[in-house]
Amino acid sequence: MPYHAAVAGQSWAELDPGVQIVILGMLKIIGGGFVTLGVSPLWLSFALHEGARWAPWAILTISAAALGPMLYVAIGPRASRPDAQTPVRPTLAMIILSVVGFGLSILAQ
Repeated sequence: MPYHAAVAGQSWAELDPGVQIVILGMLKIIGGGFVTLGVSPLWLSFALHEGARWAPWAILTISAAALGPMLYVAIGPRASRPDAQTPVRPTLAMIILSVVGFGLSILAQ
C-alpha cells in the first residue's frame, strides 16, 4: 500500500527479502482476521433474525474488538507521517455502521 511506503520511507523493492516474507506473513494473518470479522456477524445475523436478544450484543462486541485496534493502528502512522493516507475514514465508517446497526436491532426488539 502506498501509505506503508510513506511511513517506512522505502518502497517494497528496497526491503530485504526476509523482511518482505515477515510482512507478507503478517498480512496473511490480518487477512484471516478480516475474514473472521466478516463471517462472524454473518452467522450471528441468523440468530438475530430468530430474535435472540444476545445477538446484537455479540455482533457489537466482535465489531468493537476488531475495529478498535484497527482504528488505533490506522491513526498511529498518521501521527508520525501526516502524508500517509492510512484507512482511518473507512475504519470509522465501519464503526459507525456497526453502532447504527446495533441501535436499529435493539430498537426492533
